[in-house]
Amino acid sequence: MRNKRKKISVMFGLFFACFVLIFIVISVVERINYRKTYEFKLKELGYSEATAAYFEEFFEEKYLEYILDMEKNENIENLSKDPYFIIEKLQDYLDYIDESEKTDIREIVSIINVGADKDFYTDIKPTNTSIDDPYLVLVNKFHQLPSDYEPAKTETISLMYAYEGRLIDSSIYGEFISMWSAAKSDGLSLIVVSGFRDFGTQEKIYNNFLASRGRAETDRISARPGHSEHQLGFALDLVAPNYGLVEDFDKSDEFAWLSDNAHKHGFILRYPKDSEHLTGYSYEPWHYRYVGVEVATYIHENDITFDEYYAYYIAK
Repeated sequence: MRNKRKKISVMFGLFFACFVLIFIVISVVERINYRKTYEFKLKELGYSEATAAYFEEFFEEKYLEYILDMEKNENIENLSKDPYFIIEKLQDYLDYIDESEKTDIREIVSIINVGADKDFYTDIKPTNTSIDDPYLVLVNKFHQLPSDYEPAKTETISLMYAYEGRLIDSSIYGEFISMWSAAKSDGLSLIVVSGFRDFGTQEKIYNNFLASRGRAETDRISARPGHSEHQLGFALDLVAPNYGLVEDFDKSDEFAWLSDNAHKHGFILRYPKDSEHLTGYSYEPWHYRYVGVEVATYIHENDITFDEYYAYYIAK
């Protein structure tokens, strides 16, 4: 009986020892495997557990590897939470922060996305006129139309709405008349002073400014030939009876109406106040561009420029 008890005791001891050994082995394996995880590696770099978990959820594996090759950088999490963050531009954002010492994440993302970290009229690319939605073609200081580009069909705007001889892309004429009529029903009067302009006309306008104001000032207020939205036929310069092409137009009832209603008809204020660092142009309260109701509404509600919209939703 005593031998039997001793045998049971030995067997129990062996079982317990095996259990402990298995537990130790499992723990060691788990620890080894954990050290291979991105969470562990990110925490080793100095990121918090919460940030490491966020990175694992947000970034693809190739970008996690990229982050692991860097020193810890708190700006990465802040950048990635911006609504217009583009992962492929991560290094560009970080480089710009170091070079410019800017701290406003929203501004940094916008500047990099639209290419405004470079000097305007550098790194110029041909405008892509073959995108699915022709109303979203981008023309700016980095994207140039060829000298022979013209809309497929233009129409002369009636003298009821415009000065003599002003043209518009035929496909949006009805949208403009709808907007004009809505403003008129509210007792307001919009006047088109400029619509479609071909390359040659824009060249003359630019050179006239250049002769009197010099290159720097001219580039703020006038597009170089090939870089004007007017060449698309989708841009209109609008004024009111007692206001011309001056910033004071934004004090008019017509401007207030356009601010609240233009997007409902597919038009946006193309060069808003305080956006010169993104668009390259000084504030133009009279310059409206047709982009369609859906996009115009998005731009209006989110208070961004068309350049920003294009960079995130089209070019990306």
